[in-house]
Amino acid sequence: WAWGDNTYGQLGTTPYSGTNLWSTGALGLNAISMLRKDNTIWTWGLNTSGQLGDGTTVTKSSPVQILSDKNISKVFRGDTAAFAIDSASRLWAWGNKATYQLGTGDSINRSSPTQVGTGKFDSVDGAFINSYGIRKPN
Repeated sequence: WAWGDNTYGQLGTTPYSGTNLWSTGALGLNAISMLRKDNTIWTWGLNTSGQLGDGTTVTKSSPVQILSDKNISKVFRGDTAAFAIDSASRLWAWGNKATYQLGTGDSINRSSPTQVGTGKFDSVDGAFINSYGIRKPN
């Protein structure tokens, strides 16, 4: 269930049938990422900086699947950036990059998920202008 401000469609408009579709979710500033129990990731809401990760900057009020070729195990969001960790512990990032918060070494917004480094990650979290990750031991 979702309620509150829906200026950018972040509450979603498409009803879903069935039970227990979602395993976890992450809320950003006017955008959301949800992980389904089948390890697929779905996003919707404001997308001016590519924070939905669907390769566009078009705002969506219905969920769109991203990283469809990956087995996603965790999802995280900052205010305008988002992150996912796949089953191989690889970190993926997309969205606003104005202050280097995606961890890709530059300040270019990413509208599609980009792998961050070559290490294995356990978790990551983001805020408005920075992000923090915990890497797995080698």
